[in-house]
This record gives sequence, C-alpha cells and structure tokens, in this order.
Amino acid sequence: MNLTLRAAAAAVLAASGWLAGPAAAQTNFFAGQTIHLIIPAGPGGAFATFGQIISKFLTQQIPGNPDVIPQYMSGAGGIRASNYVANNAATDGTVIYLIHESAVTHQLLFPDQVMYDAHKFIPIGIISSLNSAFAVRKDAPATDMAGFKQKQVILGSTGPGSYQFVVPTLMNDFQDTKFKMIAGFQGTNNMALALDRGEIQGMLASFLAIQTIRPDWVSGQGVAKIVFQMGDRADPAIPDVPLLTALAASEEERALYSFLTLERSLGRSLVAPAGVPESRVAVLRAALVAVLHNSEFRTACAARKIPLHSGSADDLKAVIDKAFATPPDVIATARKYMIAK
Repeated sequence: MNLTLRAAAAAVLAASGWLAGPAAAQTNFFAGQTIHLIIPAGPGGAFATFGQIISKFLTQQIPGNPDVIPQYMSGAGGIRASNYVANNAATDGTVIYLIHESAVTHQLLFPDQVMYDAHKFIPIGIISSLNSAFAVRKDAPATDMAGFKQKQVILGSTGPGSYQFVVPTLMNDFQDTKFKMIAGFQGTNNMALALDRGEIQGMLASFLAIQTIRPDWVSGQGVAKIVFQMGDRADPAIPDVPLLTALAASEEERALYSFLTLERSLGRSLVAPAGVPESRVAVLRAALVAVLHNSEFRTACAARKIPLHSGSADDLKAVIDKAFATPPDVIATARKYMIAK
C-alpha cells in the first residue's frame, strides 16, 4: 500500500489547499486546539500502544501542532466508543477515532445492539492491518489440515462469540475437522501459557500478539508452529503461511472467511465523525500520511514490534464498502455461528 499512500499524500495536500490561502485558515484552526483520539479500550494492550504512538507523531504533523490526547473509552467490545463518536463527539475536527476493528461487522451482525452507522464515519487512513494466526503445538495429534480431519485437536478461545471460537467451528462444519474448543480464557497471554503447558494444543490469535509474546513460534524454534493466517494478504513475516480463505473447500465457506477477515483488514485505522469539514479532514489525512512516512515514527514502531501494513483513506473506505456489500445470506450464516454455538 505504500505506493497508494504516496499518491494519497499528493492528493490530500492539494485537496486541503496547503499551498494556498486555505492552509493558513486550517493552521489557525488547529493551533492551540486539543484533538481527542478516542481509543475503544482501556490503557494497556494493542489499542493503547497504537493510540499513544500515533498521538505523539500526529501532533508534529498537523499544522498548528495541536495536542493530540488519547481518550480511553472501553466497553461493550468497542460499541460504547463507536456510539459516542457517532452521536456525541465534536464534529469540528477535534475528535478522531481509532476505530474498533469489529465496529463494521458488529453493526452488520447485530444492528439492534448499536446506535451508529459505521458507513458514515469519515475515513482518515489505515495505520496497519493486523493479521491473525493459527498456532498449533508441534506434538499435537495433528498439525496440518489433513490431520485436523482425522484427529481431535484442543483449542483455546475467549468465548463462543469470538472469532477464535467461530472460525474452528466453521471448519468443523464445512470441512469435518475435529477441533474441540475450550472457552473462557482471559486473553492471548493466558492461552499461550496454556499451550506451553500442554493444557490446550492450538489457538487462533492476533499475529502481532504472537510475534510479541512468542516470537519463537514464528521463527519455528518454539513448541508451536503457525499453520494458517487470517488477512487480506500474507503478513511479510510469514509469507509462505497460507491464508484461511485459500483453505476453504467451497465458495460459501470462503465467503464466510472473507467476511470474518474484514476485521483483520480494518486493523488499527483512524476515522472522524460525520460532519467534519472536508478541508479539515484533508489536513488530518495528509498528517497521517506524513506520519506513516516519517522515519522516526517507523523506527519507533519497529522498536515496539508494531507492524505497518498501512493504507490511505481510499483503502479504508474500500474495506468498509466491501463489508457493507456482503450478501445478506453470508451475514445471516455468520450471525448464526456467532450466537448459536
């Protein structure tokens, strides 16, 4: 996406009028302001890490150098933050949102639970898409797709509604794999400990989390190996590990995996609430592009093992549009698996 970002940089700079009179107006507006970056989680964790580092560098790139302050808003799997941004946030450019990756799919799956329309959020850009990865112990009864259809493998998950639970359930139903899910784990760290101890034999989790807490699994030196990944493209760190969509045995199964993968594509992205003036949106977009190409930012991300599979506002819009174009029957089937198992 880097070429797209470079093209986007020129486009948003021109659109925002940075080289003419409007530039001064936007600089004057943001100077002395505080921009609140809504983070749909509490302090600590991947959302906070992304929010803290992007806040620091956005301050440097927005004309007028406004303070960009993370504002933590956990609750209901991101719904609380999404509802706030859609209904209560200022629309003058002083509120931006590190959108929860489930905001779009949750709206489509459970529209009665939300009070927002994710299609109305204004895309700023993708900081990084975030693949997930399926890891299995090397001494498990089976370690590949053929084996999973012959022998039971015990997997951990946070709960029945999580993608960690839903994806293996789909595979059991569509491909006759024999995964057994154990629910109730409090996050990836606890699942990884259970896998190390042999209490479970496999797990599906954020690849960033696995890279951070179990890099030896990625290098092939640990007790587990990566079997497949979820994302719209292979992560550069594991280019030869197949995508889940490539393992589908039917178009129906592939469509369901594609829908569930949309959250991975959204990853960590920035949006603004509906109603922000276009000229200010253009400034915010240009600032994000500048941050993503800033060498100090990229060095800081590398030091924290933060991946940068970034994209422009158009890329982000395409992900959201793709989600809303999902056929109703695919959404209905996904909903059944999310709530019935």
